[in-house]
Amino acid sequence: MNHRLSITACIAFLLLFQAPFSIFAEEKTERLDITVIQITDDVKMQEEPHIWGDNIVWVETPDPKPSYNNREVKLYNIITNKTIQLTNISDEYEDYRYPNIFNDLVVWNLWSAHPDSQPNGFFIYNISTGFTKQVAKDYIAWLPKIYGDNIVFIESTMLIINETKFNETGGDIGVYNIKTQEVTIICNATDNQTNPDIWENYVVWEDRRNGQSDIYLYDLNTMKEVWITNTPENETEPRISGGNIIWKHDFTDVEIYNIQNGSIFKTIDGSMHVIDENIVFVEFGDVVKIYNITSGKEYLLSSELDDTYEWNLFENKLVYIYHSFNNDDIYLLEFEIVNGTNGNGNNTDDGKGHNSLSIPSATMSFLVMSIILIALIRRKN
Repeated sequence: MNHRLSITACIAFLLLFQAPFSIFAEEKTERLDITVIQITDDVKMQEEPHIWGDNIVWVETPDPKPSYNNREVKLYNIITNKTIQLTNISDEYEDYRYPNIFNDLVVWNLWSAHPDSQPNGFFIYNISTGFTKQVAKDYIAWLPKIYGDNIVFIESTMLIINETKFNETGGDIGVYNIKTQEVTIICNATDNQTNPDIWENYVVWEDRRNGQSDIYLYDLNTMKEVWITNTPENETEPRISGGNIIWKHDFTDVEIYNIQNGSIFKTIDGSMHVIDENIVFVEFGDVVKIYNITSGKEYLLSSELDDTYEWNLFENKLVYIYHSFNNDDIYLLEFEIVNGTNGNGNNTDDGKGHNSLSIPSATMSFLVMSIILIALIRRKN
């Protein structure tokens, strides 16, 4: 009788504490699963990568490097693992630059060092049809960015010699509409406007009309311009996505601004930065922070992105240039935020793209207590 009561008491004790320990055992923080793939591996130099969906575009310099670079535009598909060349240099002076992609449309501009060169506008390539079209031919167009039916660009009247810009009247911000085939200059303020970006009906850029670099926003629907930043410091390199704008503040940290609320809601120490919808990558010393705007959580990516530059982000895919002693190549980093058990949501990367797991302390305590109680029962037997 006493033996049965002891067993019953032990079972009751375990059942009593099973629920809370089970709850603790099921509590899991989030971590990052990371996969890194090398896209290019040759002696040619790759630059200016941009990704959308399963397609990556970049420019590539021939080897040996010619006097005027003569970069060509390349398109790579992640699924098929195939690369095609979208341009064909026709003379020693031509140089294709700044490819950008949205859905199945790729845009880029042509720079020519020829002394008699004329405005070239930019080019649009349709991935589905394989058709290339040159548009906005009356404009010296730089840094085209495409979203939907609109392409924003810098309309420059700068004198350009060997890729060195001598500012004469500054750069304006223009928008080309693919459907209407018309160009609208949305900003022709004094001094220089640069680094434009576009998302839905919003255009942002860096503007020096007030002496320092400020961030401006333009709504294509309402045709209204908003002066976003007004500080003595410089705000540079704006990027926009998901209703949020990020920029570099005074070259020391990154600020995140919500268009609807009209305010800065997050500041992150760091420099290099990219954004796509609700995910932000920010470089901070030797590590990279990933900030989820929706959840407000931060994750650390350790040293996975050391010696990298020219990031571009689409959803959970980050493309970048990795600098090595031999050459600069393009890499693709894919990440997934999954349930983990490392306590603070930070990545526990082992340096090879893998993450370690640990047993929660509550689960371990429950197992140990169970073993002790079972041993006591057996001892009484």
